[in-house]
Amino acid sequence: MVIEFVGIPGSGKTFIADQLIKRLQGKVKIERGTFDHLDTFRKKAGKFLFAICCYVHSFEISMTVTKESLRLHNNRLEAMRDTFNILYFITRYRQVNKTLVKSERTVVVFDQGLAQACLSISVHGGYSEKILNIIREKTGRIVHIGVSPEEAAKRLRKRQHQGSRSQKKGVSIDGLENEKKTLQKILNTLHLGTENYLQLDNNNYGYENKVEQIIDWIHKEF
Repeated sequence: MVIEFVGIPGSGKTFIADQLIKRLQGKVKIERGTFDHLDTFRKKAGKFLFAICCYVHSFEISMTVTKESLRLHNNRLEAMRDTFNILYFITRYRQVNKTLVKSERTVVVFDQGLAQACLSISVHGGYSEKILNIIREKTGRIVHIGVSPEEAAKRLRKRQHQGSRSQKKGVSIDGLENEKKTLQKILNTLHLGTENYLQLDNNNYGYENKVEQIIDWIHKEF
């Protein structure tokens, strides 16, 4: 089973994903989907190699994503960043799904995945139906961590590390509101049923009940 988290910056995706992984350890085989737990060099090298591999195993898809990204972005560097991010996830999902065929009772958790990558390119470049159609066929179960733009902005301003592009460009409630609306548009277009979509309100701190809701949601698969 593949579970990916999605939400605007500051929603708490990574924290809740980490807590879910800790809770499931020892109960099922649990794996982290992304490379974000690695050091900077290995993380960037791994993502780059996986993105390049996508041109080999899925050339037409890779070229569609590349062309769309270049069309949407004025900045070519930003275009390639979003391109490689999406292609990295496509290859990683491909690898994970091959593993899941051979292994039962395995949960792979992406604190950010294809839907989040689609949000990134939609906000910083533009909305693309072609890219969304590609993602629709490949995405896993989605946990949507909901939070108000005001609460997200408050959390982002407290962060010591400026990891997201939204932070680097300056935190604004209007910008986060736009991201929230764009994310909802993406999720509506994906047409996810209740078995593949769970929304949680994370405006208040405290993760225990949220993790329990996710476990209850996936429990019937095991």
